[in-house]
Amino acid sequence: MHFTLTEGGQTLPVVYPGPAPDLLGPGRTAIVEGRLGAEGLFVANRLILKCPHSYVEL
Repeated sequence: MHFTLTEGGQTLPVVYPGPAPDLLGPGRTAIVEGRLGAEGLFVANRLILKCPHSYVEL
């Protein structure tokens, strides 16, 4: 799965090996862990999404 994180007008392309979770979408808060790969692509190995009242690890 590929998506883009946006913060303060800057963007970071991300690739994550898992399926796209239902909670992922525009305006959602996400925490990704992994490493910065070639050409600025962030390779995530952990994805945590914020739902309305808590964080959900995927």
